[in-house]
Amino acid sequence: MTFKVIVIGESGVGKTCLLVQLTEQKFYSGTTTTIGVNFTSMEYDFDSTTVRLKIWDTAGQEIFRSMTKTYYRGSSCAIIVYDVTSSESFERVDDWIKDVKEFVKDEILLILVGNKVDLEDRRKISTESGQNFANENNMLFYETSALTGSNVQEIFKKCAKKSYKKHSKEKKLKKADEKIITNLEDEDEKKKKKCC
Repeated sequence: MTFKVIVIGESGVGKTCLLVQLTEQKFYSGTTTTIGVNFTSMEYDFDSTTVRLKIWDTAGQEIFRSMTKTYYRGSSCAIIVYDVTSSESFERVDDWIKDVKEFVKDEILLILVGNKVDLEDRRKISTESGQNFANENNMLFYETSALTGSNVQEIFKKCAKKSYKKHSKEKKLKKADEKIITNLEDEDEKKKKKCC
């Protein structure tokens, strides 16, 4: 079972660093900016089922936004990252949410992530502000550090688990609907046989 995840947010908030921490359990200290998109994947097991996340790390610069939006389609989860030391990156979260809602027509899990909590002395966005924003926008909320790895694994595991549970629930509902339709068709057949 495979689900698509997009990681979005302003340039420099640490999206790529989070993914390096996720996949390699180390801090990526490079300053190279993502151009276009990068791709990685992770696997988790729930109820004896392997759940694979295909994770798309998108460029945050404005010049790449129109190109990267095409990668939003078909996503089951959007992780929107801001830098807790940057008010501007937090203020732009609304724009990222609008982009997701415009390009992803299906219901999507939204996760708000405040990154760089290891830079506490430079923090501009409080945990409370992030949590309140997430609550107002029906999002899950985490604060992370790509440097220390704090909460990085938890975010993606939660994304995988929620996507899996949603898929399982939809599958059960579909089976129930099919059973109802079959029963109705059987009833119609019985009525036709009785009337003639």
